[in-house]
Amino acid sequence: MSPRRKKAADEGTPDEGALEAAPKKKRVTKKKPAAKKPAAPPPSYPGLPPEQKLSPMIDVVPKPAPSPAVTPPPKPTGTSIPIQPATQKISIEPDVRLGEENANDDWPPMLHKDDADLSVPPKVLLQSKRMPKMEVEDILEEPEEEHEADREDLRPVVKHGWYRKIVIGFVALALVVGAFVMYIAYARATVTVHPRRAAVTTERVLNVAPEPQGAEALAGEVVEVTVAGEKSGEPSEATITDGIATGFATLINESDSDQTLVATTRLLTPEGVLFRLKSRVNVPAGGRLKTEVYADQPGAEGDIGPSRFTIPGLNAALQRVIYAESDAPMSGGRVSTGVIAQSDVERVEKALRADLEAQAKEELEKKLSSDWTGRVYEIEDMSRFQSAAPGETADGVTIRLTIRARLAGFDAEKALAIAGEDLRRGLTSDRELVGVRADDADFEIEEVDPKTGAASLRVTVTGESRVSLESPLFDATKLRGLDLDAVRAYFEGIEGVEKVDVKFRPFWIKRMPDLADHIEFKIEK
Repeated sequence: MSPRRKKAADEGTPDEGALEAAPKKKRVTKKKPAAKKPAAPPPSYPGLPPEQKLSPMIDVVPKPAPSPAVTPPPKPTGTSIPIQPATQKISIEPDVRLGEENANDDWPPMLHKDDADLSVPPKVLLQSKRMPKMEVEDILEEPEEEHEADREDLRPVVKHGWYRKIVIGFVALALVVGAFVMYIAYARATVTVHPRRAAVTTERVLNVAPEPQGAEALAGEVVEVTVAGEKSGEPSEATITDGIATGFATLINESDSDQTLVATTRLLTPEGVLFRLKSRVNVPAGGRLKTEVYADQPGAEGDIGPSRFTIPGLNAALQRVIYAESDAPMSGGRVSTGVIAQSDVERVEKALRADLEAQAKEELEKKLSSDWTGRVYEIEDMSRFQSAAPGETADGVTIRLTIRARLAGFDAEKALAIAGEDLRRGLTSDRELVGVRADDADFEIEEVDPKTGAASLRVTVTGESRVSLESPLFDATKLRGLDLDAVRAYFEGIEGVEKVDVKFRPFWIKRMPDLADHIEFKIEK
């Protein structure tokens, strides 16, 4: 027997009924309690303090109850009736007192440490989760039927409808938050700008020398030649008459003796056109002699090209070793007489100049010591002769020209790079250089030093510019949250922008992202 039971027996306290630890309370759906019979008030004993109300949510620490100074009433005999347990005084340690807001809780109040009486079943005292695990020995078990209704009242109410609403609300909130996060994280926009290009031009002078000095000097060389020539032309409006064709032929003597030919000696072409020697000549043995000839008959038939001539006045054996050849056409068989016009002079001079320039360029290319990527020519007239002035009557006009040609060879790639850098420096901060038109670059020789082979070169280069994405106008923060119409209206106010295309990702987005780094700019090439 435990000390507490022994002490209670000595004091006359009833020990009937086995004490058992209160089982853990099971949370079940609250049911409507059955109608309770009015319970008999607990007995009162002299010397005991009045019954006090229980305090909620406390921990119970049992203490030995003092022996009451009164003798309990005798047990009734005869008919079996429920035994009322003796009320024992215990000391209760509180954990947390409930405030007024929890006054209507369905849970029953708990004992306070100052309560002197215990009027609820022992199992109720063990319902709090904060109550320490303890051993109850001296509390007698009350009749089960009297506290059945109390246990029904202690069962919690589980409202399934509220739980369902909470879960649905939580899922809906999660979907909304997830959609918002995906919109912020995955929203993208690409703005493609179609720029309006503008031409820019720069001009500067660069030095060309075999040994360049300075970062902006070009390596190169300068060469020059002098050529001369003449050319004749008929008047555009003239009277055509027959004349005697004339020219030159070379007499060839392959025999062992000299051959003398008198004036008017006949020279016959394979086509049967007859020419005659204009003067007496002596052709040495094994030699050649160039002399003037003329056509036997006037007319255009005498205007022949280069040909071979036989001499009919010699015997057949000598004709095989003595003959004549011409390397230029004969002319004069058709005579044009008229008034010389300015257009006639310009036409003849232009043809002559083209021939002389082609000849000069060919000779200059041969004189260059390196294959330079850049070349520029300079042509200068040294002398000029004209046989007839405009307005005079003549059978034609003859022009004689003497020209001096210079050629400067240089590094064209470096020249274009220097000019392109000048173009770039001349642009404003909101534009950028697209490229340089190399094919349209113009180079001109200004000065030449024949002794050193150096020259000053004037360079004129044209390029194209467009708006730059580095411009402050392309600020993504100014486009956040705008719709398509607002974005287009914004770019219409920027000079140099023709139009813009906007592509949203995902496709259902109709506004610009709220994050500036999710907005990308591109330039249409």
